[in-house]
Amino acid sequence: MLTSVISLFSRAAVAGLFPPICSFCGTRGSDPQTLICGDCLESINWIGEPFCSQCGKFAPGLHHSPARVCGSCLSSKPPFESARYGAHYNGSLRKAIIAFKFYGALHLRRPLGYLLLQTYERHFLDARFDVILAVPMHEKRLISRGFNHVLLLGEKLAAETNIPLDRTVLRKIKDTAPQVGLTRAQRKNNLRGSMHVADPQRIKGKRVLLLDDVSTSGATLTEAAGVLKRSGASQVHGLVLALKSDTNDDHSASL
Repeated sequence: MLTSVISLFSRAAVAGLFPPICSFCGTRGSDPQTLICGDCLESINWIGEPFCSQCGKFAPGLHHSPARVCGSCLSSKPPFESARYGAHYNGSLRKAIIAFKFYGALHLRRPLGYLLLQTYERHFLDARFDVILAVPMHEKRLISRGFNHVLLLGEKLAAETNIPLDRTVLRKIKDTAPQVGLTRAQRKNNLRGSMHVADPQRIKGKRVLLLDDVSTSGATLTEAAGVLKRSGASQVHGLVLALKSDTNDDHSASL
């Protein structure tokens, strides 16, 4: 007991002398649990209403619509039941995602995982899911990068929510070209036939929470959700950390 008390005071003393560094901006004084300082947390541009109840995209006219569904979803119903986004892909969040995804800054897993959990709690806290799936990477790209960054975020979300994470049932079977610079129609065509469900029995009749880090047009969610629904999933809901506009720079921009 005495040893535990001494250890607790020792950690508190160390934290006071050497406060954690913010993973986003590098300043001292961040929350030791999230590793994000107050200023960086306040700078997160969270996506708020009004947004379409199905695709989750901003739609200013929905205040006057009882259905809360945008015209695009009414004219062409997506295969997923809903999609929800955390924050706009800009500022410190954009820089952190780029560093994590393309430059192997794995220490950003904790703060980005925290922001994904916040997004989940804002939109799906009362929902029930049977399994979490991450948008897959093709084997060739996975070998090159060494890890699936979305899967790493999914592991943290699964641990916090106690929803099982299936790491292998949804696979990328076609090494598609990067989506950067493509039109909406080109993105859709680029992804067509690129994913496969390895064992449909593992998702048959299940409510799926499908994760991605960044979305622009929603083409990836649409392709993955379509494959999952055709393979027997009862529901598919998308959870995406950041929403990127078509005018955002690609990952080649300087950090």
